[in-house]
Amino acid sequence: MSLCKRIIACVLIENGLVVRRVGFKTKAIIGKPAMTIKYLQKWAVDEIIFINVGAKSDMSKILDTATKKLFLPISVGGSISTIDEIDRYMRMGADKVVIGKHANEKFMTEIVNKYGDQAVSLSVDNNHDNVPEFPCGEIIMHDIERDGYGKGLNLDILKKRVYKNGKYIHKPILAMGGIGSYEDIVEGLKYCDGVCVGNLFHYKEISARKAKEAAKSKGYDMRV
Repeated sequence: MSLCKRIIACVLIENGLVVRRVGFKTKAIIGKPAMTIKYLQKWAVDEIIFINVGAKSDMSKILDTATKKLFLPISVGGSISTIDEIDRYMRMGADKVVIGKHANEKFMTEIVNKYGDQAVSLSVDNNHDNVPEFPCGEIIMHDIERDGYGKGLNLDILKKRVYKNGKYIHKPILAMGGIGSYEDIVEGLKYCDGVCVGNLFHYKEISARKAKEAAKSKGYDMRV
């Protein structure tokens, strides 16, 4: 487990704009990424993940805006399937990439050999009882059935955190899908190293700083 717990903002990008999604369906256009970047920086999140959820397109413009304004780790994901894409995003200033449906042993090994395991997150959707043992720096356990509904994380998934052979995962675990309140964040941090938050930041005046204070009151070590 990592030393400090983290609160990570997950920003969904479709056709160059920030959107709100429930499951796989876009429900609202939030606006331009620059505005979202501005308030997330102010609200003291620990990291930001930009995920392209629309037709596959270059995220370089988003990264260019983000890296000029943000002073925290930035990840990018969404149908990344080649090392050339990763090279481009790393040159643009990304710290990490998130690999999901295109993850396999060969591709993940190639990324780790070139950039180190700290530069790649493996995103696993729903089938968390059989997390593949691919090279990576951390694992995002994403419950897409809860995504956008704000009814809380699937804590049963987080409590299990096992490989198919029964061994515990000895990598940082991030939880994603279902955050709707401070309480959901704090509850999730009992069982994982970080929580990814999306829609909550768009529709409520909530800062990561306040969430950290709530987590610290429960005894969790949080980044300042």
